[in-house]
Amino acid sequence: MEGVGRFYVKSVLSEKPYLRARVQRFFDYIEDPALLASLEKQILDEVRYSVKIMKLLYPQNNYTLNDLVIRNRPLIESPDRRSVFIETPKRALRRRSQFSFAVMDMLKTDAVTKLVFLQEPILERRNAKILKVLGELVKRGLVRSDRLVALKSEAVGDTADIDNSYTLSSWLPASDGSGELRMSPSLMD
Repeated sequence: MEGVGRFYVKSVLSEKPYLRARVQRFFDYIEDPALLASLEKQILDEVRYSVKIMKLLYPQNNYTLNDLVIRNRPLIESPDRRSVFIETPKRALRRRSQFSFAVMDMLKTDAVTKLVFLQEPILERRNAKILKVLGELVKRGLVRSDRLVALKSEAVGDTADIDNSYTLSSWLPASDGSGELRMSPSLMD
């Protein structure tokens, strides 16, 4: 069985032969788009950093980014190319919701914590909670932050883990070194 949406149970109609209930569906929404964009970038950086750290600590486990995280990630700025992407507000909200749930799915947390994430319809609040959980690695003393500053900037700066996967843009103008921009098609969702 797979969930297709979130809802509150208003009343139980019957329990046999199977559970029937009146439900009220609820959807995500955004209060501060600029804050959400900032949180998404921070989360993506932290997830990528965490995966790279886990690869170093436990190379035998083959840690990788979740495919849904890559597919629904926010755009990444690059100095040598400009991404152009027209996204409808409905599609942007859906992508952002899917990104938060994909990151949540990657987190090794208990069921109660995941339930708290699922119940939060305001994306900024959900992402702030996710970012807090991602920061727990350093807080628990498992890794000393002063020793990992250089590693973190290198890990976040190296976009090879996501650049060759999915891209959100339909065209990527890029410089060929002569100052001329060229257009190249890319994969679209």
